[in-house]
Amino acid sequence: MKQGRHKLVFLVKLHFPMLWLCLRLLLFLLVSVVLLVLLLHQAVGVRAMAPLWNPFSKLRNLTTSRWAVRHGQEEGSQDDQEILNKDPNFPRIRDWMFDHIYFSFYDGARVYTNQASTSGVVTRSPRLVERRMLSEVHERALGYLNSKYPARYKREHCTSTRYRTVPTVGLEVDVTCQEAAAHTDRVTLLVPFRSPQVLYHHNLPPHASLNIIMPLQGRYQTVQVFLENLRSVLTSGAMPLVGLTMVYFDDDQTQKVRDLLQATSEQVPNLQTEFILLDKKYKFSRGRGLQEGVERTTLKGEVLFFCDVDAFFTREFLTRCLTTPVQGHQVYTPMLFSLYNPEFVYTLYGKKVPPPLEQLRVHDDYGFWRLWGFGMVCLYKSDFLKFDGFDKQRTQWGGEDINFHTAIVKNRHFKIIRSLDPGLFHLYHPKTCGNARSSSPCFKTKALNEGSQFSLAMWYMHQMENLSVHSVLTGVEHLQLLDTDFDPEAEARVEAEDGTQRVREGLCVLLVVFVFLFNVCLSIHNYKRYVKISKIVTE
Repeated sequence: MKQGRHKLVFLVKLHFPMLWLCLRLLLFLLVSVVLLVLLLHQAVGVRAMAPLWNPFSKLRNLTTSRWAVRHGQEEGSQDDQEILNKDPNFPRIRDWMFDHIYFSFYDGARVYTNQASTSGVVTRSPRLVERRMLSEVHERALGYLNSKYPARYKREHCTSTRYRTVPTVGLEVDVTCQEAAAHTDRVTLLVPFRSPQVLYHHNLPPHASLNIIMPLQGRYQTVQVFLENLRSVLTSGAMPLVGLTMVYFDDDQTQKVRDLLQATSEQVPNLQTEFILLDKKYKFSRGRGLQEGVERTTLKGEVLFFCDVDAFFTREFLTRCLTTPVQGHQVYTPMLFSLYNPEFVYTLYGKKVPPPLEQLRVHDDYGFWRLWGFGMVCLYKSDFLKFDGFDKQRTQWGGEDINFHTAIVKNRHFKIIRSLDPGLFHLYHPKTCGNARSSSPCFKTKALNEGSQFSLAMWYMHQMENLSVHSVLTGVEHLQLLDTDFDPEAEARVEAEDGTQRVREGLCVLLVVFVFLFNVCLSIHNYKRYVKISKIVTE
């Protein structure tokens, strides 16, 4: 017995360095796995646990998803008894008083949103993709609640729904279900974003060029300002070849406009111009002008930009206009920022009216997004020829852009890129509307172009109550009201602190790894030394 114990002690002493080395390697491997899991959890967050689902997928994908749910075969589906995150404030985002990500509200029939609509109302019917998304979310919420309280709720009990898009996280949806007055439950769901995926790569050929088609009659002073803006844009940096095809309806200013266009072309090397004159027998028609311009232009330009003389733009916009359309697939119809009446807005606040090119600023008090306008279009000429084009016989105000846009929508092969563009402006000018019945859109535009709701209200109170606008704004400049709560320096400090914290965490991880690696290397060194000494002793 005693001899066996001495033999065991001898064997332990003989192989102790090897055992100690293996133990350290195992411990190092275990710690490395734990650190890796923690880092992945911090980088991916709840998205690593939540099922990947696209709320705006095609109908066939939704049908497949519903079939899989009914048959219990939805891949990565969430157990109804499981809650992914028990933090009631998740997802946590930094909200400022005047920079808050608001929820839209859905009552089962109407959507109430803080985003303006094309009809200018604050409530609207849900879009088809929204209706599909909300249907999927309601199914998930009902499934969860009825698993906890069997057969308590039906779809008609869940008519209170809030939802918003949280950047980097996903779609946050809040569903409240009430059965009579006895039971009320609220469920918050997250429809997570997928990881970023490249959907399409459009490489613009180096020889690509843009041709601006502009119908016009009169308005010589506005033409001067437009060409001044165009000259400034094209000479401010490297730009591809740009053409300007001006379709002019003959009048007493024809020669002045022609000479001004020729002079501008001679001053700007990368600008080509063409002047197409239409006979006086034709009454001004934007649709006819654009159609004649496309058919008769001889300028080089694969991409067309349908533009008006009171639409001013930046260099960045011309780049977007050239790169956004995809031949045979996509058309770009930007929404421009329409400027209010400068004589009203600037005078109301006691400011001097700046020159037109200095008014190009996106701000609530200076203008509004013209969401219902479809007149600005960027597309390939070959694609334009596939549609019916514009009606040359149409002479009344407006409507030609809506008809053309409708033709694009009906063509299922084209995707319309409809986007706000901060580089495209509509300069204010007085409007003259004819018959009230046929010019209703004109009167609507004329009313909206004068000033913001706040500015008009201040003017009204000044007229009715003799209230001084300056006394109301004393101490707080109205043009800065929306930014009083948002402190860029504080935001930068918070971001810097977050970055510093991440650096500290990374350094701590590196330090731990270094210590363990050093320990392992030291153990290996000691083991080799022990083996060497053992050999010497044995010999």
